[in-house]
Amino acid sequence: MKILHTADWHLGRYLHGVSLLEDQIHVLAQFVSLARQEKVDVVVIAGDVYDRSVPPADAVAVLDHVLAQLVVDAGIPVILIAGNHDSAERLGFGGRILEKQRLILRGSLDDLSTVILSDAYGDVAFHPLPYVEPIFARALPGGEDVGDHQSAMTHVVSMLNAQQQASRRNILVGHAFVAGGSESESERPLSVGGSGMVVADTFAGFDFVALGHLHRPQTVGSDRIRHRRRWDPDHSLHRADTPTRRPNNYRHVGRAAGEPGSGSQP
Repeated sequence: MKILHTADWHLGRYLHGVSLLEDQIHVLAQFVSLARQEKVDVVVIAGDVYDRSVPPADAVAVLDHVLAQLVVDAGIPVILIAGNHDSAERLGFGGRILEKQRLILRGSLDDLSTVILSDAYGDVAFHPLPYVEPIFARALPGGEDVGDHQSAMTHVVSMLNAQQQASRRNILVGHAFVAGGSESESERPLSVGGSGMVVADTFAGFDFVALGHLHRPQTVGSDRIRHRRRWDPDHSLHRADTPTRRPNNYRHVGRAAGEPGSGSQP
């Protein structure tokens, strides 16, 4: 199975009063072309698709256009989760209807169900996990002792682990700051003093973890746990084409230098 993993598009962002949407449209047109050219089996968008919880109308229109090109025109399933910048309710609206068209939108922790895709080697179970806010994790069954981001993530991941079947390859899609990851100047903190971090061992039960939030492409704690760079300028491909317990090939893909928007990140 060929997986195109991206995150942190931050559609609708302004930099020094100037909209970045034109650059974002240009990059996403290439993204759609890339998905088609590589004949990917699924696109994973790991949160912060918008820059703020109430995005401008033109940013919403851009996302609608991109998703329609991927899901309707190209027939590629898309799994999209909410990040800390997104509104869980707005992003998840219509999710139960759209899932029938293979557009999986997960905004809140109300739906932690598994998404099953299949290839020649069997089932791949995707576990979409939107940004975990401790107050909402505490409201889940057994969450009475949740007090911070680490205990919240531990609790929710334990619920996802309980859904796993040994015969499947299990991939978690999440949005989190994993301790040991390298920050850039463009992230906004999840909390004060580093309390928003979670340790890499939290995800030990999964064969692969596709994350958003940190804006540098990197592995954290293990080659199984990967953060994706924001929309500028690249994405990554993972292959899970063998019955082994993790993707067997990984590479960055993106625009050529010198194209619009291909300079340093804002």
